[in-house]
Amino acid sequence: MNSHPPGRSGRSVQEIWEDFSLSFTPAVREVVEFAKHIPGFQALSQHDQVTLLKAGTFEVLMVRFASLFNVKEQTVTFMSRTKYSLEELWGMGMGDLLSSMFEFSEKLSALDLSDEELGLFTAVVLVSAGGRR
Repeated sequence: MNSHPPGRSGRSVQEIWEDFSLSFTPAVREVVEFAKHIPGFQALSQHDQVTLLKAGTFEVLMVRFASLFNVKEQTVTFMSRTKYSLEELWGMGMGDLLSSMFEFSEKLSALDLSDEELGLFTAVVLVSAGGRR
């Protein structure tokens, strides 16, 4: 008996969580690399850089992952390129976070930002994150 029955994607809950978690390590590395290219970021003290990255990485990942949501199809495509239905992910207990991410994705998509505008928006998200407490 499988304690983790497969969902509509054909993957078990455990496999989906592993797929999801495997996306984060490279994505966090990409946030750090992105930050290094923001003019003036490397001129900040090491402490300030770390503070901004700690405070803003989740928000930057939200912006980055927004493009993985397909509003029409009600799906999310993980970094592995595997597509999951929102229904399947909600069934795994990802409800509140997933709903928030999907709503954010829908609103960000409606702005129809160019790559350059999205890059600037992402930079603003990162450097303004340190001001919240």
